Amino acid sequence: MIDLAGHFVGQLCHVEAAEPGGERFNRLMTNERRRAFENLMLMCYGHHVITNDVEQYSVSNLKDMKANHEAMFSDPAVAMVRVLEDKTAKTESRKARSLKRLNDVLAWDLDDDQLEETAKLLNGLASRLKNLPKNARVLVRIIVERAGSVRKRGQRPELPFVELAESCNFGEVEISRLIQILERHNFAQVWESEGPSETVGLNESDDYPSVWFNLLKFSTNSGIPLKSIIDDVQFQLLD
Repeated sequence: MIDLAGHFVGQLCHVEAAEPGGERFNRLMTNERRRAFENLMLMCYGHHVITNDVEQYSVSNLKDMKANHEAMFSDPAVAMVRVLEDKTAKTESRKARSLKRLNDVLAWDLDDDQLEETAKLLNGLASRLKNLPKNARVLVRIIVERAGSVRKRGQRPELPFVELAESCNFGEVEISRLIQILERHNFAQVWESEGPSETVGLNESDDYPSVWFNLLKFSTNSGIPLKSIIDDVQFQLLD
């Protein structure tokens, strides 16, 4: 709900739409019920967009999500169990299928077979991202965004450690811990460079050497936040 700069980015989502033509609109519902607390959910932009898929996110599914989420903060027993859970197992990632939107936005003009092979590579990346702690995925996205603004042709996403530390609010100790996690999962490596700081670089697959910057370009050109793709592992947004 709050980005790294401290801005509130939450959006109000109606379980059953406020107006005709909206997702899950119920013509029998009164306006009072439509704006009642029971029909409202607070979401980030990425998840708000995802819930437009009414088959995946029906009225009953959204109400269950709302009830379960509220229970996490109202039921002490649930909260205690939640602390002990593997948070990576709770990440509800969704894989890419057609890559039609990615193909159009990046003007690739790939055929179906080529898109199918690319989808396999991207879904493999999605599976690996899902196994990272959330803050480690956030750090990956920050590196991609910051490196993308100064990218040189053929260069992979990389940043001096000091610049990375200045780019987010994790603190140097936390960043060092997250980088160790990325190294252990073969997402990144650190090496000595010219100047006072080490450089942190993201690894890329030999089969898809520009994957990170392609995701960044897609996000920039489509308006879909890179946060939704990398942080939340919602690769179906590429379809």
